[in-house]
Amino acid sequence: MNRLSLRTRLVAVAVALVAFAVTATGAATYVALRTYLYGRIDQQVSDLAVDPLHRICTPGNGPGEASPLQAPYATVIDHTGAQGTVVCPGFRLARTLALSPADASRLAAVTGETQPFGLRDTRGASYRAVAQPVQGDVLAIALPTSEADGTLGRLLGLELVVGAVALIGTGVVGAAGVRLGMRPLDRVTRTARTVAAELGPDGRGLDRRVPVVDPHTEVGQLSEAVNTMLDAVEREYAARWESEQRMRRFLADASHELRTPLTSLRGYAELVRLRGGLDEQAADSLRRIESEGTRMSRLVEDLLTLARSDRGVPVDRAPVDVSDVVDDAVAGLRAAHPDREVRVSSDTELPVLGDRDQLLQVVGNVLTNAAVHATGGGPIAVTADRQDGEVVVRVADAGPGLPPELAAQVFDRFWRADLARTRARGGSGLGLSIVRALVAGHGGKVSFDSAVAEGTTVTVRLPAAPDGPAAPEVRDYVSGPGRGP
Repeated sequence: MNRLSLRTRLVAVAVALVAFAVTATGAATYVALRTYLYGRIDQQVSDLAVDPLHRICTPGNGPGEASPLQAPYATVIDHTGAQGTVVCPGFRLARTLALSPADASRLAAVTGETQPFGLRDTRGASYRAVAQPVQGDVLAIALPTSEADGTLGRLLGLELVVGAVALIGTGVVGAAGVRLGMRPLDRVTRTARTVAAELGPDGRGLDRRVPVVDPHTEVGQLSEAVNTMLDAVEREYAARWESEQRMRRFLADASHELRTPLTSLRGYAELVRLRGGLDEQAADSLRRIESEGTRMSRLVEDLLTLARSDRGVPVDRAPVDVSDVVDDAVAGLRAAHPDREVRVSSDTELPVLGDRDQLLQVVGNVLTNAAVHATGGGPIAVTADRQDGEVVVRVADAGPGLPPELAAQVFDRFWRADLARTRARGGSGLGLSIVRALVAGHGGKVSFDSAVAEGTTVTVRLPAAPDGPAAPEVRDYVSGPGRGP
């Protein structure tokens, strides 16, 4: 029942109520009329039982005619159960009641006048009858109920027709009425769906409102409540959007302004170190200053990249071979992590339209993430091919992976699986966030599939350039300690 719509349930309830009312009224009418008709017949039979021979045998216009009161049926039953005809002087009763032997034997045992009871003859006709002893035999007098049964049958047929018409009419009129009454709710539903479909991060689509027809009705009050909620949500969205925009502008401006002093800091530290004449402790301090300056510069560059992606800075589209990007990224990984084995399987030509530097950063960040966080000792597998109009790059490691509740957060900014926030293995928590932002800027998608016992696979999908090769060649090589492509 809960799966049915409110409109259907309302119509069903209305039809059920009408069906109950029609059934109850029809049953009461049928019982009342039957009681009345059968009561009249019982009264007539009881009247005939008073001085029955006189009433039955009163002549009419000639021999062989029935009583003028009402032509009854009668039979005489002796003590053996044999049936006989009522004989009157000069004529006999016009209609004879023929009973079955079982009924005749049952009536032969009557010792006093009975109350009216139902009876059927050998043809199955229904009667109301009384029986009483007369001159040593039993006289049974009966009146047929065929006329009353016919009247009741016609009443029952009329009630069925009227009930069917009432139910159909209730269903049709009820459906139309409920549909008309539910129109304001339909408008609320359409408005909510439109808002959900058009809602943007800046609150776009929240300016729609539900027309309020009558605020005194429940539907009108619901419409007002929905409009009030939309007003509040629109204000909150606008405030949050403005706050986010200010934060993004701040990050972009701060990142841009920090690049120059950081570059100068690193340059002066390197210059002082190269001049020499410093003791070992001072030289170590300068190297630490350079290292931290370099790390801070990378963080600033990452923040600037994210700020630009948030502001929708267009990507410089140019033909790029992803296989070459993979080669360069793997070479960079080998230089930074010479102890890690990398297995590569890549098609020779995988053209896309995009920014080569950004795509190199995407693949490099994914590879670095695998090299830093996969400590299982197994190789890093990189595959690049073309599937269904897309260039697909997969980077898989041997683990350990992340449980589902942690894997769902890997693309959040500044999030790291290390809850202690230690930097023993480096990283700012922005690598995969940048990957998602840059891939989205190229019209692609990135996914992160991980299992604790099996490892992690990061899949990058980019729209392939329309003029890519139909059957590319594939080359496989393994890089690692002492190996090369």
